[in-house]
Amino acid sequence: MTTPQDPGDRQQPAPFPSAPPPPPEQAPPTPHQGEVPPNVVAPPLSAADLGGGGPVGQAPQELRIAFFLWIALAVLQLVAAVLAFASRDAAIDVARTANTGLTEEQLQTSVTTVLAFFSLIYVVFAALLVLFAVKLRAGKGWARTSLMILGAVVFLFEARFDPIGVVTGLLIIGGIVLVNLRPSSDFINAQRAR
Repeated sequence: MTTPQDPGDRQQPAPFPSAPPPPPEQAPPTPHQGEVPPNVVAPPLSAADLGGGGPVGQAPQELRIAFFLWIALAVLQLVAAVLAFASRDAAIDVARTANTGLTEEQLQTSVTTVLAFFSLIYVVFAALLVLFAVKLRAGKGWARTSLMILGAVVFLFEARFDPIGVVTGLLIIGGIVLVNLRPSSDFINAQRAR
């Protein structure tokens, strides 16, 4: 009797081939920025994440005062538009004394056209001042730049030494100084960094 360990006349069968090595451990793929892995619920987005959020915190006092100065300038521009039409008769008298060679009808038409044009400019300035002032209060740096440029244009447009011209100049200078003070600049820069 032979035992399995006895090497008799039989040949030992070849050993079974070894199993292939297991695949190397791979880390699960990491999601790209902004992707959410499957079966994972993302946290809700805030208004700031959606791009509709307002500025964090409240605007500094200097910026709030500047906002009201720019709004006051816009109101003053609307008053100037009304006063331009209110002074129509005086403007016609001045044109008459200039002896331009126009008939009375042509004179009245041209003075009315010029006053309408300047009134339209006042209204456009007022609308832009309000728009930029609102955006400035929200901390938009481009609004500060736009207000400074528009303020300079209004200043040149209103360069006269009557009460409206003087008040216009003071409002513009005050608004420009206040939007460039350190607290206003810090607030605008913080909003830009968001």
